[in-house]
Amino acid sequence: MVSAYPNAKIDEEVYIKQPTGFNDNSGMVCRLNKALYGLKQAARQWEQHLKNDLQQLDLYPLKTDPSVYISIKGEPLILITYIDDILAISPSKERI
Repeated sequence: MVSAYPNAKIDEEVYIKQPTGFNDNSGMVCRLNKALYGLKQAARQWEQHLKNDLQQLDLYPLKTDPSVYISIKGEPLILITYIDDILAISPSKERI
């Protein structure tokens, strides 16, 4: 299963205890490079990651609803996002 949150880079230093089953009794901790489910920052980091990637594709969030992205270059394209689910709407199948 591919998850959305672990794809987002984290922009601050976050440390966790060694995961169960990986503990080598050294007392060392792990520094996260990417967001994980359960982190307070995970949803925000994912939203920023998605927003940056979509802007590179000329899709921009609506001011009235930042979970809806639109592109009017060429064939219109609307993306409706809910966490890591995305609904794409366009009159052109190729555009989607």
